[in-house]
Amino acid sequence: MKKITIRKAKKIKPLYGKPTMDAAQTYVFDITRRDCERGADNDHEHCAAAVALSRQMPHVEAVHVGRSFTIVEYVDRCVRFRTPCALRDQTIRYDAGRQFEPGGYKLLPVPKSVIKRRGKRTGGTPKYKQARYNPEREPRATQRVVGRPSLLQKG
Repeated sequence: MKKITIRKAKKIKPLYGKPTMDAAQTYVFDITRRDCERGADNDHEHCAAAVALSRQMPHVEAVHVGRSFTIVEYVDRCVRFRTPCALRDQTIRYDAGRQFEPGGYKLLPVPKSVIKRRGKRTGGTPKYKQARYNPEREPRATQRVVGRPSLLQKG
């Protein structure tokens, strides 16, 4: 049995009522033809990858395979992995009704860039603020005169 190295996570919300840690190393696993047959499409807890992970990892309660992250739920904690592109593409194909390709896959550790920006706002601040319309600041040459000029003149 392969032991998973975990990293204590700061500023991360508990998932499923348990403390959550980020994985610090990759985890390699195999998906067999039997896992593909037993898995259910459109269900992130019972897809072929989740069935294979729950079969190969010891003491696992549940596995949630998402597009970006895969969460392995133990009795006392949750461990979060980054879902690789190959596995993400297979789950998308599997949910669309195609066959899941058996073979070797790996779960990636959570990148430090994701950990670093956790709890911070995403998206940049605008470089220039958009000017608001203020009629008093408009030059006099472009101001409009309301009414007919003949009625405005004193006569």
